[in-house]
Amino acid sequence: MPAREPITLCTWLICLGGFHYGYNVAVVGAAKDVLSAEFAPPTEVFSLLSAAALLGAIIGSPVSAIVCSRYGRRLSTLIGESLSVIGALGCSLTNSMHIIIISRVVIGLGVGFCTLAKPLYVREMLSEERSSPVQASFAPAVALGILTAQSSSLVTSDWRLQLLFGGCPPFVLLCVAIIWMKESPTWLASREELQAARLSEDRQVSSTRVEASPRTVGSSTAINDHAENATPTTPMLVPTQPLASAYQPVALAALMGLANQLTGAYPILVYAPVLAHRGLNTSSSSASDDEQLVPMVVTVANLLGSCVAIPLLARCPRRPLLCLGCAMMAACLWWTVTLEAAAREQPTLLALALGAWCFAYEVSVGSGYFVIVSDLATAPWATLTFAVGNLVRFAGECASSVLFLTAVESLGMTRTLAFYALVTVVILVALLAVLPETHPRFRRVVGLF
Repeated sequence: MPAREPITLCTWLICLGGFHYGYNVAVVGAAKDVLSAEFAPPTEVFSLLSAAALLGAIIGSPVSAIVCSRYGRRLSTLIGESLSVIGALGCSLTNSMHIIIISRVVIGLGVGFCTLAKPLYVREMLSEERSSPVQASFAPAVALGILTAQSSSLVTSDWRLQLLFGGCPPFVLLCVAIIWMKESPTWLASREELQAARLSEDRQVSSTRVEASPRTVGSSTAINDHAENATPTTPMLVPTQPLASAYQPVALAALMGLANQLTGAYPILVYAPVLAHRGLNTSSSSASDDEQLVPMVVTVANLLGSCVAIPLLARCPRRPLLCLGCAMMAACLWWTVTLEAAAREQPTLLALALGAWCFAYEVSVGSGYFVIVSDLATAPWATLTFAVGNLVRFAGECASSVLFLTAVESLGMTRTLAFYALVTVVILVALLAVLPETHPRFRRVVGLF
């Protein structure tokens, strides 16, 4: 742990990274009308455009784990931010929908790199007490990025500028990383230990060869005497924990990834206008005002919940907070399902139900994802834990982005939200069964497992 913790640098890395992630998730939906008017893509192509960044993030997560382990957190951050800038430029400088999709995949690769390297870097550079609030600040930054993307259509109707602005946060982060970001001492120490162990192993092999040469072999007795009196060498570096001990934190990180995305986060946060239109199901003159109320309440509740979550996750036991939040989420979804008829008469009820869901989501599994995964990521499997959690999280988000609209069209809004409520209950039971308390003040024993 460095003598002076770079808390300002780490906060900038997490907040700008969260803003970039939230903006790029929502900007395609914000520019949907303009893109549809210019390119007239089929529904399947537009769904692919929305999911392209998430597909890139799914690929980038395991690749970034390899780069982080071999070449360090700083280089991984530089690669990720460079890919995001290149992807944003590619989106804004082309007239081909196919090039836009490819550029969005490149942006996703950068997101996959940065959502692993930066939380891992913060975990290694800050103490546990300071790391948790910084990690939790990722969520309000994501909410602010989504709000900015949704408001970008009010500033400009040029989709090129909307997509190009997505490259500004990674460009700033790239400059910050080049100038101020130093390599993690934890990673440097692990590389030095590995090099020392390899050097020791080479010396041991060389010594064995010399002893076995004709000049030194006099008799078997001499060889045995020399072996008994030999100074023991440093053994080759091996992980401080067996592979079996990595199973539980990695599995729990995967569970947190499922809780973060399979509970309905992407559909409710990104497709709130669709839910409002389906829930209200009216064509009256006041429909537009009623439909605008739901996305506004959802966005405000999302931002408010993510801000409240920072002190809660820092001061309260995290396991009860996550379980209580999941229970509230399931209750809000069931409430939304039962409001199908009443919402047409009182649209404020639908906005209130979805807003309460967003608040409960952010104070639990939304903001708590990186905090809990950071607590679970113990050496030497920290990189693997983050990589698996991110991979599951991005896969769930990608599945929701591709399948949600199709599910609403075929099953209806009521059944689709009922399915998410059922999944939330299953995840709540799983969290109650296997998730330990990770807050350092409330652990009953030393160590997590």
